[in-house]
Amino acid sequence: MVELIIKRDGRTTAFHPEKIADAVEKAFSACAAMQDRAVAEEIARTVCEKLEAGAIEGIPTVEGVQDLVEETLIEAGFVQTAKAYILYRAEHTKIRQSEADLKAAYGVISPRKVKLQVEGATVTAVRCDIQAYYAVLATIEYDNGDVVYVSGLTKLASISDIVNLVESVSLT
Repeated sequence: MVELIIKRDGRTTAFHPEKIADAVEKAFSACAAMQDRAVAEEIARTVCEKLEAGAIEGIPTVEGVQDLVEETLIEAGFVQTAKAYILYRAEHTKIRQSEADLKAAYGVISPRKVKLQVEGATVTAVRCDIQAYYAVLATIEYDNGDVVYVSGLTKLASISDIVNLVESVSLT
């Protein structure tokens, strides 16, 4: 049984198969595939079986497991869900790269998830404290499939301006 996984930052932590099912369930939802939790759990079980069979040598990495999830979704006939999963990974890679770029330019940052709401959309946002500034990076995914990326940099005293900007975005 797989017990450990290597995170993107190189840390080794406990492996939680239910996180695979959670991600698959979100991918089903993102592409409006009418699948229940049991199907997501079956995909997760298949990924775990592949890991047990040696699909990844040694301790698996997050990226390696995600590659297996994509492969398993396609093999199970969930091609649209696999596409949604791939797009989700690509978007989050962009967010991580933006954070890395900010860190390289401004030094140590401390990213934190920010809870923001936009009517009719799902918002994924990160706030980074950079010296005397706040940077906010947000992905706004509308129910109709449109995606908007928002970023802003402001003095510490006016973070609410950035939050208001993200929350006021609309596609009209």
